[in-house]
Amino acid sequence: GTTLTADGAGGCNEVNDAFASFWDNYRLSPEKIYVSASVLLKLNKIVIANGGAPLIRYAMDASGNNTISGGVVVTSLLNQVTNTTVQVEVHPDMPAGMMLFYSSKLPAQFYKYTNAGNLLQLKVRKEYYQTEWPLRTRKYEYGVYVDELLQNFFTPAFGLITNIA
Repeated sequence: GTTLTADGAGGCNEVNDAFASFWDNYRLSPEKIYVSASVLLKLNKIVIANGGAPLIRYAMDASGNNTISGGVVVTSLLNQVTNTTVQVEVHPDMPAGMMLFYSSKLPAQFYKYTNAGNLLQLKVRKEYYQTEWPLRTRKYEYGVYVDELLQNFFTPAFGLITNIA
């Protein structure tokens, strides 16, 4: 039940520590962070209210639309280690209090160890099928099944922060 803490420069200490760990141990940087809606609201509050207001960039288009939108949402964070932006997205199935870091680009030295073209792939032994069970009562009973496996060829490409209050 720990809370996220501000770093005083428009970021979050826990996320910065995760970025540093990815780089120090595996020389990679996540491209996306999947969060629950509650974590995104907490991240918004931290980034906007932690003294980083002058560091926030507002991007406006020149299409001529004269509309005003209220509110600010964090759509990406700066990875200070690699000087890249990491997209922050709300995932509908992410449990509350969790952040999932996802890296899809591996450093060249890891390709020889993984020997795979994909970082993740689905191995399907039997696609979705339906079985109708023998009639025992006056109702028809059936089941829908699938037999598949998610293969992960390089586990350190993912990171997870849990127990966020």
